[in-house]
Amino acid sequence: MPSTNIQMTQRQDQNVQTQILLETKNMINKKINEVTDPKEKTFFENIKSSLSSTKSISELINLILSTGSSLGMTINQVSNLFK
Repeated sequence: MPSTNIQMTQRQDQNVQTQILLETKNMINKKINEVTDPKEKTFFENIKSSLSSTKSISELINLILSTGSSLGMTINQVSNLFK
């Protein structure tokens, strides 16, 4: 019985991660069409191109922060792009 609970919890965690990644992908597609600043557009395009290899939420966060950093953006600027 304990292994069944662990498997269910793992499946639920995977489902949540998949849902978050899909929602992020949809939001990025929308933002690419909305933003006019070239740096912001590049930011979202770079994330979009790497998103398919992202397998976890921690990888997603790392991707977002490292992409922003590589473009010279502060964490506040990156955060504001997702509002």
